[in-house]
Amino acid sequence: MCRTALLLERGEVLLQGSPNDVTNIYTKLITSPHGVEAIRADLLALRSNSAPPSPVEPDTSSVNLDQSVTRPGPATNLLTEERAHLQISDKEYSYGGELGQIISVVLSDLDDHPRLSFLTGSLIRVRINCRALNRIEDPIYALTIKDVRGQEIYGTNTYFQNQSPPSVPVGGQVEAVFEVQLNVQPGVYFISLGWVRLVNGEVQVIHRRYDSLRFDVLPRDRSFGLAYCPTRINVSPLS
Repeated sequence: MCRTALLLERGEVLLQGSPNDVTNIYTKLITSPHGVEAIRADLLALRSNSAPPSPVEPDTSSVNLDQSVTRPGPATNLLTEERAHLQISDKEYSYGGELGQIISVVLSDLDDHPRLSFLTGSLIRVRINCRALNRIEDPIYALTIKDVRGQEIYGTNTYFQNQSPPSVPVGGQVEAVFEVQLNVQPGVYFISLGWVRLVNGEVQVIHRRYDSLRFDVLPRDRSFGLAYCPTRINVSPLS
């Protein structure tokens, strides 16, 4: 994993620092209509080792994710935007929020008991509460799980699950619940949430909350590797 990253703009080095800081600033840069001016204050703050990047300026315009001649489909755009931020930190990083907000995130077991540690193979429930500040047509709700190194472990959304959630009126609230089986090995993991929609095939961010929850997965047995694959072993003598 890299330890230092550069943010370049037309040959000018805007920022050199940790991959997480640089990625956060880059994400804000590409989602703001104001270009470099949108990140001036953040650059000064980082250079003086003061406060972390300020919240991103809300942008109600569609995010154009690909400028190539062959335009990608909506599914490709969703996946590309989902992966725009890959670094993990102990601090949540969010942007968007003008059209609507993810106002609460709760991680629990299937009995709805909030907790932040689970045995390998457990079923978990991630419950998010969203509030619309404008009418939200064709909303998409997304979840991503990453490990402590920032590696993408699993991700899905209502669009990929062939679901079509109803539109949300101004002032309306909606709850989205993800039930996930943790077939992963013991370790530290992070959950990121997204509320987006597609406008003419392009992703429009309503609200993104990266690294919103940190949780631990504890060993169930002494198996090893990347994934947890419950296995039965039968041994019998051959005559």
